[in-house]
Amino acid sequence: MRRLLVVALLLGLGACASPLGTLSARDQLLVTCDGLATTMGIVKNYILDGTIDNPATLHDIRNASVIVEESCTSNIDHTTALSRLAGQSVILLEARIMAETETGERS
Repeated sequence: MRRLLVVALLLGLGACASPLGTLSARDQLLVTCDGLATTMGIVKNYILDGTIDNPATLHDIRNASVIVEESCTSNIDHTTALSRLAGQSVILLEARIMAETETGERS
């Protein structure tokens, strides 16, 4: 089930990324960071209400959040930042989808 979820997420990200391909790397980074900020806010709420409470998941989310913060706020190359964000978005989206499934909610 988890693999299917990850494959679906990757396909969805690929479908969403194709129109972004026409944007500059800087603009792609801005759109990506905005989307991840929204996702991180939703995930934070699930952590605060106790829906996400698995220590390993919390550790992964914490690490992903640090990389997202660094990639979105530092002056590194935009393409490098986008590459760093790719794996982190999967971690954050997977946590969000699992929490939404558990609570029966869909944002």
